[in-house]
Amino acid sequence: MARTHLIILINSLVCVTQALPVHIADQQFINSVSERMGIDGRNIGISTNDVSVPAHMRLKYWSLAMKHKRLSREKRSRFNLPTFAKVIRENEAFLSDVLYAGTMRHQLRFDMVGKIDRDSRVTIAELKLYKERPNFTMHKHLQNGTSQSHSHHARVSIHHVIKSPDNSSDTANIIVDSRLVELNDSGWKTFDVTSAVKRWSQDPGEEFLLELWIEGDRATSHAIKVAKNVEFVTEQTNVEQKPRLVVYTEHYEQRFDPTDCGEGTASETCCRRPKYISFRNMEWTNRWIIEPRGYEAYECVGPCHIRHSSQATDLINCGVSKSSPLPMMYLIQKGDITQVEVSEIPNMVVEECECLA
Repeated sequence: MARTHLIILINSLVCVTQALPVHIADQQFINSVSERMGIDGRNIGISTNDVSVPAHMRLKYWSLAMKHKRLSREKRSRFNLPTFAKVIRENEAFLSDVLYAGTMRHQLRFDMVGKIDRDSRVTIAELKLYKERPNFTMHKHLQNGTSQSHSHHARVSIHHVIKSPDNSSDTANIIVDSRLVELNDSGWKTFDVTSAVKRWSQDPGEEFLLELWIEGDRATSHAIKVAKNVEFVTEQTNVEQKPRLVVYTEHYEQRFDPTDCGEGTASETCCRRPKYISFRNMEWTNRWIIEPRGYEAYECVGPCHIRHSSQATDLINCGVSKSSPLPMMYLIQKGDITQVEVSEIPNMVVEECECLA
């Protein structure tokens, strides 16, 4: 009974537009999705254009959306691991462009689009920065390290700069690594940015941005002076000392799900076919769905053979046997208060199809 209920929900979403007039199909779509959200979409008379989304809610949606992309990609892949040495590969280092370089802030851009094999998985990513010894004669107690009451270190943090999925100017910063660096030390310093590169690889269509923050290790004026004299990158940095990103990847072969329909051919068996749902093509969605603008819902198509038994003939149809949720950001109205909600709405994406009675 639970499986039959699931089929009705999914099919009402992805197939309703094929059999009904537009206004009826839209209303059934509203009823189906709003029921899963726990809201009444017909009674919401507000506009997403009039709402300012809080930063923490936008970041929550981005995190869920990236998780959804990662799980979807991993489901379609099978790793080939004959030996550890044969699988892990160090890619050629990426050199950065310095978008801006201040005293205690630097933003670095790495052009990795199309340069990491999509049929691979990021295992380790390291940001290597060259630190120069400070060139000054003031405050000799800093250079000699004789003062026990003053700091001789600065805190260096690496942040991943994430752009909004809707191509707006909104960004979010997520810290990925932080460590203390000695003022008088020099040479290459390595930071672990694996989580940032993995996050980027889930949707590698944008440039990869990192931000370097240099701060005092304590809240004193002396610590701030120390931080201001820690130098990593400048716009004049030569190629040998430019910030570089080293990415190690694990290679695997792509596997296509046997339940997916073949491209460009008529379906001879029950299979899953791409079906894009646009939330911007229906007027009502502009009132309450903020993100996403649309998504790949898929649908089940293809014939199923009639199953005969000794007592009766079972009518079977190609239907949804497994589904997954979709991260969504939408508006809800509680009395006179309008709120932004972010959650994973169940049964929105068809994952597998089979012939069901």
